[in-house]
Amino acid sequence: MRNESWLEPWASIEQLRAEAPRYFEQLCYHEAGHAVAAWAWQFDIRYVTLDDGGLAHRPICSATLRLRCSLCVLAFTFAALEAERKLCLLRGWPFDARGPNWFANDREDLKEIGQPHRHGAAVLRARRLLALPDAWAAVEAIADALVQAPGYRLSGAEVARICRHGAASCAVIA
Repeated sequence: MRNESWLEPWASIEQLRAEAPRYFEQLCYHEAGHAVAAWAWQFDIRYVTLDDGGLAHRPICSATLRLRCSLCVLAFTFAALEAERKLCLLRGWPFDARGPNWFANDREDLKEIGQPHRHGAAVLRARRLLALPDAWAAVEAIADALVQAPGYRLSGAEVARICRHGAASCAVIA
């Protein structure tokens, strides 16, 4: 069962943005981390959004995950947490991977994927990717674009355009 209460006590993304700007920014970076990893590992990105609607207000980077590289699928999941961790480090904010962060739904995905013996390698792959200056610049650009986008939503084409802009080194980690 998914943890769909991540937005509590905020009733909407707008309320989260107004009342808890730090967590709003973490959410932007979380989804941007997923998006950059999906682009770098050539997953088909349909869209990335802070709120896919409905009662759950669940953020999502909707991508077709290529199961031929299950380590990449795991790393795609961990890239979001790594983006949050790196943002908190840069801002001087405390960070705890067990919460408060937007990783709760991803934990459920990790349980479905399985392979806990590969989680360490996936974390390292995500960290190596987001350590690349081009990849981190893409995370920052996507996070910024999400804030400005109508409905906090970017298409896969918009994500690809941002990533291609200066992400030559991202393919090295694929």
